[in-house]
Amino acid sequence: MGGKIWVFWIDELTFEVHGMSDQMISGCLSKGADSINVVFVYAKCNPVERRLLWQDMEAMRDDRTPLVVVGDFNIIREDRERIGGNPRSLSAMSECNSCMHNCGLVEMTGYGGRMSWCNGYRGPSRSCARLDRAFLNLALSQRFPNGCMEYLKRKTSDHCPMLIKLAVESQRYGPAPFWFQSMWCTHENFLQCVEGVWREPVAGTGLVCLAAKLKKLKPVLRKWNQEIFGRVDQSIKELEAKVELLEMRLQEGHIAKLEHEYMQTKAELERWENREEIRLSQQAKKRWITDGDRNSKFYHVVVNQRRKASAVSRMTLRSPGPDGFGSEFYMHCWPIVKWDVLEAARDFFQGTPLPRFYSASYIVLIPKMQDPHNFDKLGRLACEVLTRMLKQNFNHGRISPYYIPRGAPLVSHLLYADDLLIFANGGKKSVRGIIRTLEQYAQWSSQAINKEKSALFMSKRIPYDRRCGLLNKTGFTEGSFPTIYLGVPLVTGRLTARHLEPLVNKVRNKVASWKVKTLSQAGRLTLIKHMLSCMATHLLAVLNVPQILLSKLNSILSTFF
Repeated sequence: MGGKIWVFWIDELTFEVHGMSDQMISGCLSKGADSINVVFVYAKCNPVERRLLWQDMEAMRDDRTPLVVVGDFNIIREDRERIGGNPRSLSAMSECNSCMHNCGLVEMTGYGGRMSWCNGYRGPSRSCARLDRAFLNLALSQRFPNGCMEYLKRKTSDHCPMLIKLAVESQRYGPAPFWFQSMWCTHENFLQCVEGVWREPVAGTGLVCLAAKLKKLKPVLRKWNQEIFGRVDQSIKELEAKVELLEMRLQEGHIAKLEHEYMQTKAELERWENREEIRLSQQAKKRWITDGDRNSKFYHVVVNQRRKASAVSRMTLRSPGPDGFGSEFYMHCWPIVKWDVLEAARDFFQGTPLPRFYSASYIVLIPKMQDPHNFDKLGRLACEVLTRMLKQNFNHGRISPYYIPRGAPLVSHLLYADDLLIFANGGKKSVRGIIRTLEQYAQWSSQAINKEKSALFMSKRIPYDRRCGLLNKTGFTEGSFPTIYLGVPLVTGRLTARHLEPLVNKVRNKVASWKVKTLSQAGRLTLIKHMLSCMATHLLAVLNVPQILLSKLNSILSTFF
């Protein structure tokens, strides 16, 4: 299109053009009977010209057909999606985000580098940004739940190529852990199954007895689940087809026996739908949705997002209980398991050593950054002995303090959990003292400082050569303001609406229309009360936020209905 957009496809595929402009080409990509809509974008650099693209995209919205929108949008969605360069226009970013919101699009899970474009310059003139991205709608997310996008290595171009994978097989590492399903409690034979195993005699008492019975119960419940429940979604489809067939036959003529079978099948379908809703609710961890609000679509979307967001490249982060039995099992089966649980509790308080069954656990890796893609981004908790070492070095003059206004209290460092801020001047002596302290701490505790996640924040008055020397000496990256500490933006100068734009984007993403339309009115109201209204509480409690921020949040929430 005007030499800017070229579309190629292999012989196995067909591409039918539906529309085109000077900023995009839209069409249908087909392989046999399967097809999806695709929009290829090459947006203008001028924000005024880009408005025509946003208008065209909103005009062609279609929620029923799977859709992928991919290309160079020439704008970032929030300020943290750039390194270097001048701040982008807040209104331009807002227009892009509003368009995606109005089109019912959500960004596809991405892997590879964090930035997709680089100007290729060196030194302080170097600038990088995330200009290239892929979006999908609800229909495509449901059809290809594991779809993802990967940035490939940038070579001759200043942009990274993007590889979109729709049919990605999820891989399991080791056997699947046992996980008690709440929907089992709805079956009339569940308690009988549990009681049959529980009444069998086992060796030992107290803690040992309870562990042995739970261990014996796991394979029995696995087998019972396969025999009784099987694939819940498949059972629902079969019952729906049967209800439809019986309804068609009843329309031809009334038969009492046929009507009785129709009512029984319909009641059975409702039971299975309730079980499916319970299963998806448990999996999505959305307990706040009220009973009777049929939100299986919403749950499917949330579950798919959780699976993709919690993946570390091809590894999955999960945190079930060690034995797989949640509190719901004990509550529902209390008449059966009560005395064994009480005996185990009495055993514990008498000081009996815990059997391995109770002490075994999963290793839970806590991400210390957004979208971790490998294990070196996952850290352990730091030891608080580091704060004493730093205090001692400041008191003995081995680290010179940060220059502060007259009368202000001297702050050497701030430590919360494993987040550490050190305030010092940029002299060689101070830098050597900090490095020596961190190295000594690493030697004592075997907990090395992760330099990839550490940054130096330096005054703009420090010459470029001096900055490079400090970075090479410490091995840290260079940080820039604004930055986030404990969920609060740290800025230089006055706090403005631009600094709080990530909060606005966070709320906007939560109410994205592709997710909203799957909720009932009651579900949306519950979401606002219990989740969305709480997202800004922390910032509002510690910061004096601009009035325009509150207006933006209220405007976004008003579109929720």
